[in-house]
Amino acid sequence: MTKCDVCGKSSLLSEKFGKVNICKVCFMKINGPFWKHQYAKNEDAEKQRCKALAAAHKQNFPQPVVSAINAFFMEQINAMKKCDACGQNVSNLQVLGEAQLCNSCYGKISNNEAWKEDDYSENEEVEKNRKKVLKIATKYGYPASVIDGINKHFDSYIQVGLIDTVYGKSQELKVFETHCVLETYGNFDDDEMAKQYAKLIRKGNQSGLISNNVVKAVVHGVMGGGILSAGMSLAKSAIIDAAVDAVAPERASFKVRKGKVALDYAIYDTVEFQKVVSVGFEDELGYMRFRCSQQPANEAVFFFTHNYAAEEMYNYICDRIDEYKRNSLIESIKPQKEQISAADELLKYKQLLDIGAITQEEYSAKKKQLLGL
Repeated sequence: MTKCDVCGKSSLLSEKFGKVNICKVCFMKINGPFWKHQYAKNEDAEKQRCKALAAAHKQNFPQPVVSAINAFFMEQINAMKKCDACGQNVSNLQVLGEAQLCNSCYGKISNNEAWKEDDYSENEEVEKNRKKVLKIATKYGYPASVIDGINKHFDSYIQVGLIDTVYGKSQELKVFETHCVLETYGNFDDDEMAKQYAKLIRKGNQSGLISNNVVKAVVHGVMGGGILSAGMSLAKSAIIDAAVDAVAPERASFKVRKGKVALDYAIYDTVEFQKVVSVGFEDELGYMRFRCSQQPANEAVFFFTHNYAAEEMYNYICDRIDEYKRNSLIESIKPQKEQISAADELLKYKQLLDIGAITQEEYSAKKKQLLGL
C-alpha cells in the first residue's frame, strides 16, 4: 500500500506521477481517467494539461502533486517533433527521405494507389505515378524536403536500362539493354502449359508459325528441369492423348527454373522463338528459349501467352546478342592486327638496314621496341 500525497490516506491502487502517488478518489476529482494517456499531438496534450492543472488547483492539491502532473504532460510535449508538412508537433512521425511527416500528412500521400504500387513493369509507369503523387503534394503545399522525399521514393523503383516487360502464365520477362531478367513464379503449372499446347494442336495449327512436331515435342518434353526419360510423359490427360502422337518425333529439353534468373546477352549464343496461334487467332502461345553452348546449364525458357510484344522483344534481344558477338570478335582479333602491324614495320626497317640507311644498332633497338623484348 502507498500513501496518497493529496489526502494522506493509504491506497492499494494509486496513480503514480514520478515520485508522487495519488489515490483513486483524489484522481477522480481531477478527471484523471479522462486525460492520463499518451498524446499524438502537441495541441491535444497542451489542452488537457491546462484542464488537469486547473482541476488540481481547484481541489487544492499540494504543489509537489501539481508539479508532478505538469511534468507528466511536459515530458510528452518535449518529446514531440515537428511535421515538415503542417508544422504540427506530434509524437509519431513517418520518415520520407530527409523529411518527417505526421500520420495525417503522410496519409494524404500514402493512401493513394499511385504510392502503394510497388511492382512496375515499365519505367513509364513509375513516372506516371510520380506525377500523380507530386500533384497531391503540390496541392497541399508540401515543402521542398517532402518533394525530395517523394522523388527518392519513386527513384528507387526506376529500373535502369529497362526496355519492356513481356508476360506469360506465371512468368514474366523484363528486357534490359544488357540483359533480361526471367522470373518464374511458384504457381507455374507444368502440366497446364502442356495441356494448352495440346489444345492448340487439337484445334488445328493452321498458322504455319510452328510445326505440329515442335508442339508435340514441347508437350512431351520436360517443363520442369530436364529431359523426360523414355516411356515417360507429362501428357497424361485425355485431351493430350487425343491430340498428340504416342511418340514425339523429337524431345524438348526445356528447363523451367522457378524463381528469378538474370540472362546476360554476353553469355548466350542464340534465342529460339516459336509461336503457335489457333484457328481464328483466339489463342496465342509461344516460347523464347535462351541457349548457351559454353554453359548448357544456363539454358532458360520463357512461355508467353496473348502478348504481341514478345516478337518485338525477341528481335531486340537477338540484335543485342549479335552486337556482343561482334564486339567480342573485334576484341579477339585486335592482338592479331597489332602483330601484323609490328611485322610490317619491322620489314620496313630491315629494308632500310639492307640499303645502309640505318645502322645495325638502330635496327636492333627498333626490333626490340616493336616486339616488346
